[in-house]
Amino acid sequence: DIEAAIDYAVEHGARSIVLMGWSMGGAVVLQTITRARSLEHVTGIVLESPVIDWVDTLEYQGNLLRLPDVMTRAAMRLIEAEWSGPITGQGAPIDLRSMDFVARASELSLPMLILHSDDDGFVPSTGSRALAEARSDIVTLVPFDTALHTKLWNYDEAKWTAAIAGWLAENVPTRRAAEARPQ
Repeated sequence: DIEAAIDYAVEHGARSIVLMGWSMGGAVVLQTITRARSLEHVTGIVLESPVIDWVDTLEYQGNLLRLPDVMTRAAMRLIEAEWSGPITGQGAPIDLRSMDFVARASELSLPMLILHSDDDGFVPSTGSRALAEARSDIVTLVPFDTALHTKLWNYDEAKWTAAIAGWLAENVPTRRAAEARPQ
């Protein structure tokens, strides 16, 4: 539970927390920041190859698997149906539209760095690009060309590290800067 981890970090002296999520973990981070009771210590978000929009991702997967569109749409309806638990194994239906963070972009307020490869092959970069366009005031996108899904560091360690270090330096207050601020 991310909120429990945030609470633990704050209880142990953290003043500035940057959340990082890969792939589905990126979706979990986005859900957390829109649902959390308190984010006063969270100062930024870094996402790699994130699921920004589940409908977009499931449609992409359906196309990769060469499923007819009608089957992909039926599967999504099944995931969202109240009665589908015995079939899907879900404890509750999933509202896929509520997990479209391009549509919910206005709810986001924290500085965010997104690293995503255009040849991802599992999660399309279209959601990351659309969110960066919708919230260019807070979202910085660093695209990769041929790094596949969550393999960006493996493909280009220097670019990955420089992107994150540079973004942190520009967007997240340092401990010394925070201590120098008048209370």
